[in-house]
Amino acid sequence: FRSADLTYYAQRTDPHGPAMTWSLFAIAWLSVGDYSRSISHFRRGYANAQPPYNVWSEYPRGPNYPGCTNFITGAGGFLQSLIFGISGLRVRRDRLEFKAAPPAAIGSTAAHISIHSFHYRSSRLRLEVTAQTAYVELLATLPDAPMLCLLKGDQSPIPLVIGKRYECQRTVASEIMVCHGKSTTVTATATSTTTATATA
Repeated sequence: FRSADLTYYAQRTDPHGPAMTWSLFAIAWLSVGDYSRSISHFRRGYANAQPPYNVWSEYPRGPNYPGCTNFITGAGGFLQSLIFGISGLRVRRDRLEFKAAPPAAIGSTAAHISIHSFHYRSSRLRLEVTAQTAYVELLATLPDAPMLCLLKGDQSPIPLVIGKRYECQRTVASEIMVCHGKSTTVTATATSTTTATATA
């Protein structure tokens, strides 16, 4: 049903519409595993980045070009297609879920894509995605942060230790949640920076 809905609305969406539209389609196609369509929509999501400084315009071309300049909504949509698209990350009431897509699903030839320094429950984490595998790493916590556990498929929860990488099967949904007890390791205060990197 979701694929049918996406196909229906894709045919009825203005091809010269605002920048953020295509990033949302990219996230949706990634979530249903249709990577042939996610690639084209992901690329359209940053087609509005105009040289020489890659400042987003509201429209990439067409009769309304350029529309608003420095179109932050479009840039934000592109970031969401990375953070919530390729990683499959979803924020639930009591946990984070992720079921990642391979880097090739957005047309990348990179060996891996990393979502670095995202924050959850006073902890800072890193998620790395490769063609077959996803890795989770706890980077830092605040002193009063609750201990986080990784749940891989139907396995028992694994407490996350700072600086250790945990391997997950990319095609199996995994979760990060609060487990019993609190972290007692004093570490550097987490920053507020979230970055995405790709390495060939």
